[in-house]
Amino acid sequence: MPTIHILSEDEARKIAAGEVVERPASVTKELIENALDAGATDIQIIIQDGGRVRIQVIDNGIGMSSEDAHLSIAQHATSKIQSVDQLTSITTFGFRGEALSSISAVSNFTLVTRRNQDTHGYEISLSPGGPVTGKPAAANVGTTVTVDTLFCNVPARQKFLKQRETEWRSIHQLVYAYALVFPGIRFTLVHEQHTSFTTTPCSSMKERVAQIADISLLQHLLPLHIRHERQNIALEGVISNHQYSRYDRRNLFLFVNKRWIKNHALSKALLNGYQKVLKPQQYPFAAIALTIPSEEVDVNIHPRKEEVLLLHPYRIYTLVETAVQQALNTHISNLVQPAMVYYQNNRSQPTPSLSTDMLPAHESFTPQNPSPTFPLAVQYTEQPTQEISGPAYRTPDNLTSMNQVVSLQIPLAQTPAYELKGHYAYTYILLETTHGLLVLDQHAAHECVQYQNLVNTNFEATTTTLLFPILLSLSADEYVWIIGHQTTLLTLGISIEPWSNHQLRITGTAPYLQNQPIEHLIRTLLATRTEGSTLSPDALLHTFRAKIACITAIKAGDSLHDSEIHHLVKQYFTTQNRLTCPHGRPTSWLITNYDFEKIFKRYV
Repeated sequence: MPTIHILSEDEARKIAAGEVVERPASVTKELIENALDAGATDIQIIIQDGGRVRIQVIDNGIGMSSEDAHLSIAQHATSKIQSVDQLTSITTFGFRGEALSSISAVSNFTLVTRRNQDTHGYEISLSPGGPVTGKPAAANVGTTVTVDTLFCNVPARQKFLKQRETEWRSIHQLVYAYALVFPGIRFTLVHEQHTSFTTTPCSSMKERVAQIADISLLQHLLPLHIRHERQNIALEGVISNHQYSRYDRRNLFLFVNKRWIKNHALSKALLNGYQKVLKPQQYPFAAIALTIPSEEVDVNIHPRKEEVLLLHPYRIYTLVETAVQQALNTHISNLVQPAMVYYQNNRSQPTPSLSTDMLPAHESFTPQNPSPTFPLAVQYTEQPTQEISGPAYRTPDNLTSMNQVVSLQIPLAQTPAYELKGHYAYTYILLETTHGLLVLDQHAAHECVQYQNLVNTNFEATTTTLLFPILLSLSADEYVWIIGHQTTLLTLGISIEPWSNHQLRITGTAPYLQNQPIEHLIRTLLATRTEGSTLSPDALLHTFRAKIACITAIKAGDSLHDSEIHHLVKQYFTTQNRLTCPHGRPTSWLITNYDFEKIFKRYV
């Protein structure tokens, strides 16, 4: 009996579907692209339970005949190409004939369609393993596809779906991207019977951003428009200036021939344009649409068509980087020029000071003098010890002890004897101890102190109601996510409440945040949603605490008075788990006397 056998058609379809249908967002993508290929000008997307229960896409495109409706769910059935030779000139989104076939293989599937010339529509439905049924139906011109209970017959795939909020955010970002690159089309996105956003047709990407983006972004947008006639390449879009930044890459949108793609090299070229303009780990908003001859783009290298291969990649990367640099340079020059004219006309007057938010960020900056103190006392009931090990101090009379290891016992409530020897690069505190030079990273050490205080204190009891609540405008997915963690924020002393139209009110903060820009803090916490949304509540709370500790801690480059340094050292040595900061970086480094003697060859 042979060991090789042919899979049943049903099993083969389920396995093949895995290449196209990865998650609810990939289903939504295929259905939206079908609607676009059908010439739709109005597309509605209705989602339930992050797409796990229902995905429905309604369009007003050209529709299909009953015969084409049945063929649309057959494998490798397409109206877009006749042969593989046409792939080099493809201008439509779909062309393989896999989407509807794959989707219908792993869901309860219904399609209702009608052409303009038909008096009535036609409906087909299919459940996994069952027959295809078709019948006449009342319908508007266009097509409605309903996908219920995704992966209902593939439990191994279903259990790997992420939490509802995570799947919903992926769908939201997908529809957001297509709304940006197709400003002339009306998009409506509904989740759990709540309209996330709806657009009206407009003429430019900048106008579309004004319809669906965070209100605070609009005043910082710069247009991009470049066309190379000889190379037949065009670049259009919008980017944010140096005054606007986020803490994740979710607002970087790149399109090639109106196809939303993920391309690391293109993203890097975009961010290279912001070098020395934005600080490290801060990212702009950017929506850049490239138009490239179809024969110079291979759109068939990825099963879900999320990536493309460029024939002349360096040419495109250079174009993107240069376009961003030129737009930023022009904008910054326009801001600085009036100040320079003022200076030239008033040379006898003191030089006017430029607002720091008018100029690009630089790698170096002037040290400042923040207060390093955390206003809340720390109480400990136990006195455990911490060991710092290193080679013993060597003297000419004690050469035999050169390899001896000693331990420095430091009770938590006691600061070891030390002498402050200096403050190097406004970043490292130099302490002479009996075992050598102890170097403290002032930011990491203070971050450790701040984190431990956040762990030890119940801030709910100390939250102060703001006399004037702060109103914060967010995108739809940000709003849903942050409101979902309202209780966690209250644990940290931050009180928020829903307001309206994706706005929330910050109504109270804890004393330790009284001098902090709370809006900046909330937006920083929003950056954790990419990696933190599937964490347990305790793990997410740790992530929040670590972020807040980093924001409120003394920074590298801050100038400290001796009294502030001594206060920080005392706090540091009364903090548990102080050898690394919450992110895992070392807080101190001990250079022993033996290390120095070995370097300078004092003993042979």
